[in-house]
Amino acid sequence: MYLKKSHWVLLIIILVLLCTMLFRNKSKYTSIEETIVFNEKLSDYNFFKGTPSDLKPTSALDIYELSSELFTDYADKQRMILLPKGKKIIATNSELPDFPNGTIIVKTFFYKNHMNHQDVKQKIIETRLLIKNNSVWNAATYRWNMQQDEAFLSKNRESVPITFIDNFGNKRSTSYQIPSSTDCATCHKQNGSLSPLGPKIRNLNIDILRNKHFINQLEYFKNQNKLEISEKNILTTPDYSDVNLDYNKRARAYFDINCAHCHNSEGNAYHVQMDLRLNIPFDNSGIAKKSAQILSRINISGELHMPKIGTTLNHDDGIQLITKYINSLNK
Repeated sequence: MYLKKSHWVLLIIILVLLCTMLFRNKSKYTSIEETIVFNEKLSDYNFFKGTPSDLKPTSALDIYELSSELFTDYADKQRMILLPKGKKIIATNSELPDFPNGTIIVKTFFYKNHMNHQDVKQKIIETRLLIKNNSVWNAATYRWNMQQDEAFLSKNRESVPITFIDNFGNKRSTSYQIPSSTDCATCHKQNGSLSPLGPKIRNLNIDILRNKHFINQLEYFKNQNKLEISEKNILTTPDYSDVNLDYNKRARAYFDINCAHCHNSEGNAYHVQMDLRLNIPFDNSGIAKKSAQILSRINISGELHMPKIGTTLNHDDGIQLITKYINSLNK
């Protein structure tokens, strides 16, 4: 009889702790608020001029580049931003700035070396939009048609067979996964609401080629009267693909752009007790404790593969980098 009572007491304690944890983190499970209705066709937004598949932006949009890029099955990406006329991005530190209402972030995924029988040509797969309205970010995905002259709003996960040549001349094939709206929220949801991931100030703090001259990207946007920064000591995210950099810095940068959107205190994988953001000290990151699991999950395929969404192929260079980094921790 005493044993049964003790079990009840233990069960009540566990339930209380579980309810407390869920209450404290309920915002992480709430549905995402939507404040706009997306157009059915991408062309309705007039992002591109001339032939749509040339991906030439109109003068209202600016292409931006990142120091470290998310890996998505070896796809190339074009990143653009459209700001409301007369409005600026406001930055107070090296992290994510404040974008004005009406901002549209446009990200197009394509394969430059797509193989179609004997032809090698560019194939555009999808364009993702983030639109800020009433201080809320809204996300949508558009799938490009076979003719490559239009993209249509896609609400469910879709698969696109693709064969291409990677940067090392290897022929690869996969079934590219276009994310559903739920998939978008899985990565972009931070503390219960959607947020951009890539365009942190430190990830934009690089030299870019504009008008045949190199200029710091932040300076370029400031000169265009589209960015205001109050912080003077801006950091830079290391380029994890730069083999001339220290591999420790490269590895942390790789975690930051490919994993930290979920593995942080406000992301969907907060309960795993890993915070892989670049600005988190190593001792607080959980990398040492989870090193074996990290190596296992990035090397396997299927449901348990990490990153969980956005990849069907293993990133060979990324795996080599993280393996070297993890192995160095155990020496």
